Amino acid sequence: MRRNWPQVEAWNAPEVLVLAADHVYDMDYAALVAAHRRSGAAVTVAADVIARRQAQGLGVMTTDEDGRILAFHEKPADPPAMPGRPDCALVSMGVYVFSTAWLREQLLHDCALALDFGHDLIPMAVALSEASAYRLPPSASGQSYWRDVGTLDALRRAHLDFLGAPPVCPPQPSLVADWSLGRGSVIMPGAHVPLSARLTNTIVAPGARIPPGLVVGECAVEDGRWFRRDGDTVLVTQAMLDRREAGRPFPRIVA
Repeated sequence: MRRNWPQVEAWNAPEVLVLAADHVYDMDYAALVAAHRRSGAAVTVAADVIARRQAQGLGVMTTDEDGRILAFHEKPADPPAMPGRPDCALVSMGVYVFSTAWLREQLLHDCALALDFGHDLIPMAVALSEASAYRLPPSASGQSYWRDVGTLDALRRAHLDFLGAPPVCPPQPSLVADWSLGRGSVIMPGAHVPLSARLTNTIVAPGARIPPGLVVGECAVEDGRWFRRDGDTVLVTQAMLDRREAGRPFPRIVA
């Protein structure tokens, strides 16, 4: 953000909207900015309600009745529950609206060492009672939809959410047959999968050409030799297929 600050100043806008690049959701940003202005807060955090057991890797917050954030916990081991909803947590979507003047002051003057929104800037605003939460409203389906797809497993599962009635309207609608292989597997643009292949819980990367008869997703040990596993998901790329063809197993990263 500091590196891009001259561009922010050139826009001369009263607010800065910060978006996460690896999330899938449907939101009217104009409504978010309007809510931020009404609140008078220095920062407004877009928020959604998810199962508490799924909130450990996210920013979790508690608010008062007016939406003012009282506490913010970045990736807590034991996420706090929402009042009256012990199985749910209110989490940050990684979408923020900052008042430009406040953000300038924190980044360039008061807290020049602040490096991260979730670890530094948001807790700072909460401590100053200058942070507000904006609950993601329902989409046309009647429900809100937000998924953090920063892992392969989450990315594949988000695709599968659209197999039935899409929870939100995608920006570029396509036929399910264009990307769904069945058996929990999805295919990316430019990839080719023959009918003889059997893929389970697999993501076929763009441009990959699956050889006839390949079986993936049924043996974790065999998958791990050639491909990348993330939870229940197996990623297959052309480079991995080339290594498999040459008899060179997928390299393991040893911590």
